[in-house]
Amino acid sequence: MLLLAFPEKQRKNSKSADERLKRSTFTKTHVFKYSKRRGTLAAAYEDQIPEKIKHERSSILIQLSRKNAEEYRRLFFDRTVEVLLEEEEKVDGKRILSGLTDRYVRVGAETAPLSQEEGERLNPGELVKMKTEGFLAGEIIAGKPLLL
Repeated sequence: MLLLAFPEKQRKNSKSADERLKRSTFTKTHVFKYSKRRGTLAAAYEDQIPEKIKHERSSILIQLSRKNAEEYRRLFFDRTVEVLLEEEEKVDGKRILSGLTDRYVRVGAETAPLSQEEGERLNPGELVKMKTEGFLAGEIIAGKPLLL
């Protein structure tokens, strides 16, 4: 979580935060702008940051966060991972069952048979091994279930 544009913070601190975020490997970063609240000590500070600057800093950090998250997920391409299947959703008209790895990376696969045997399908709550292949949609990495 990053709090930005708190009063009395100098521009150099903003640049420092940008640099730290560029070097990080966070999977997800929550960025929010400081907002003045009447009755708080910070509301009395004279050096309040203008909304335009808060918005600019927020946009920069959000873009860096997205870039870092994508780079982190790319580390899991072309690997065999265990996925705890959780939810089914529609992605580009296809039914996808997705879940998280032990590193909180979302991997999904089409809800197709796991083997040629009738009725053997992927189900929520199962822990399955998948070979990752690249991005499926958004933050979901495409996975190909391995036969058991």
